[in-house]
Amino acid sequence: MEIIVGDIPGKALFYKEYGDERFEVKIQLKDGRIIDPMYCYRPNSQGEKFEVERYFEDLLPYVNDVKIKRLLIENLIMDARLDIDAYMEELSTASSEELAKSWEPRDPSKWSTMLYPTRGELLQGNMNEVQRSLKRYEQMLRELLHDK
Repeated sequence: MEIIVGDIPGKALFYKEYGDERFEVKIQLKDGRIIDPMYCYRPNSQGEKFEVERYFEDLLPYVNDVKIKRLLIENLIMDARLDIDAYMEELSTASSEELAKSWEPRDPSKWSTMLYPTRGELLQGNMNEVQRSLKRYEQMLRELLHDK
């Protein structure tokens, strides 16, 4: 299945280039899941396509169709849950020695190296960030369904 979302500003799709231009985004779906990478096209172009650099979460403010917005949010929720499961799996299966390793050795003579997080701290911090995002996505979905 393919969904086309029009009139999306370049700043929602790219990090640096094309910020002031408008694009049509083609979203490919397979079994209800968004297939990466997404591509966009300039309106009235000769079929020149650009790979979208940003995550599709950045499209949400520019999508007015409730069904498409719901589909995007549901995919964000699924992705967040998969990420949380992966972090939990890694935290539960890694040895305590692996989790205690820091990315760089800590040097007591240099105070800044004492701030280097361990692998376990990084995984836990990343998982907490994804959990906050998941709560935000679930709230967005509740508000979207409530506003119908």
